[in-house]
Amino acid sequence: TVNVLDFITVKLPADTTICLSDSARLSPVSYALKYVWTPGTALSDSTVKYPNAAPSEDITYLVTANLGKCQDKASINVHVYPYPQANAGTDTTICYGTTALLNGTIVADGFTWSPGSSLSNSASLRPVADPLITTSYVLTVKNVQGCPKPVQDTVIVNVIPKVVVFAGNDTSVVVGEPLQLHAVSTDSALVSYSWAPGDWLNNSLVYDPVATIGSGASDSIVYLATASTVQGCSGSDALTVKIYKTGPDIFMSNAFTPDGNGHNDVFRPVLAG
Repeated sequence: TVNVLDFITVKLPADTTICLSDSARLSPVSYALKYVWTPGTALSDSTVKYPNAAPSEDITYLVTANLGKCQDKASINVHVYPYPQANAGTDTTICYGTTALLNGTIVADGFTWSPGSSLSNSASLRPVADPLITTSYVLTVKNVQGCPKPVQDTVIVNVIPKVVVFAGNDTSVVVGEPLQLHAVSTDSALVSYSWAPGDWLNNSLVYDPVATIGSGASDSIVYLATASTVQGCSGSDALTVKIYKTGPDIFMSNAFTPDGNGHNDVFRPVLAG
């Protein structure tokens, strides 16, 4: 059976849009057996029925379809739009409990940050981030018109863990007696210690100074121990030293309040010296 046609037609879909660097398949509808596309710019093959087109700028393709001496033509406009652009900024490092200012830039119609829970304003390109752990913030942009595909970029805010310091338990001392202080921390990257105030200490810049408190001191003194890391992060803890101006002795209270409020609940001797 030989099918004889009086004429043929070739039809192309409506004009299309692609993103720059992407390609689109041109799909004519026709019974023709031979096709020629002009121009052949950015086509995978200008003599096949379904070529892939990847132009770098707007272009109009004309297809000529033949079945023997029967011929028809059709054209399609391909509009090319660049991808939206996103730059989430440079990775940064912060100390636990501090903040970082993000600095995103875009070439797009809209954007979103994710996650937004630790951002001051996820609707801003320059939000303040206050994560408690290292967090990757993803900036996603897209265009309403043109190239509709979303583009993402990521910025990492590295959070140095909290510096935990223990200055020691509250204690007491007799005037003139040496008191060994000893601060400890769980952070192995610590590079320096300091004590404040430095009064009566033999060295306020070590983790284990010796305090020899003179008679001019008040009834107690609070020492604050601060430990710092190489990145400049720090943590602090304090202890109270009660000062006795008598000789070494044993003191007994004459009353106590066992009401469970944490103050004077236990009847016991206080050792000075």
